[in-house]
Amino acid sequence: LVHMAVNTTLGRSATKDLGHEMYKVDRITDSFEQRVQNVYTNALADLVNRKLIAIVSIEVTRNPNNSPSRAFVLLKYQDLTTGSLGQYGVEETLSI
Repeated sequence: LVHMAVNTTLGRSATKDLGHEMYKVDRITDSFEQRVQNVYTNALADLVNRKLIAIVSIEVTRNPNNSPSRAFVLLKYQDLTTGSLGQYGVEETLSI
């Protein structure tokens, strides 16, 4: 479910509330990390509200491999159904 939430653009699936709005992050500013964290917090909100996961952290790295239009996001979460910890990484290309 985490995989689907972070790899689906909101509005592009049969499930109305599934996905992220990373496309709205269109420039890198001082608040870039916070805006990306908000995007993924919102994408995972349904899973959190349903008490399926708890977000442990969302780490954002600007410019991985010196690429100015890319960001790496590492989501760490706890699966509340099993108690296990999980993580999922995604590299984003920004439309800047």
